[in-house]
Amino acid sequence: MIIKIIGVLLICAGIILGLYVGVWVCLVGGVVQVVNAAKANPTDVTNIALGVIRFFCASLCGGATFWLCALLGSIFIIAGDDRRSRY
Repeated sequence: MIIKIIGVLLICAGIILGLYVGVWVCLVGGVVQVVNAAKANPTDVTNIALGVIRFFCASLCGGATFWLCALLGSIFIIAGDDRRSRY
């Protein structure tokens, strides 16, 4: 029973962590990085490019974070299932 609860908590944490990584770290962080690099006195082209890449990879990073936690959570839920076959 406790193992199933841990699995559900991992899936819920995956949703929250995926949203945090996808929206805040990559999406907002990429826009802030581009703006700060464009405002710099010598315009930093490398930081602009990295910020744009970060912006466009936001859904990939957030989705990968969620699916990793969801996979681990589902493994815990399946491991805690008492009705599975014992053969």
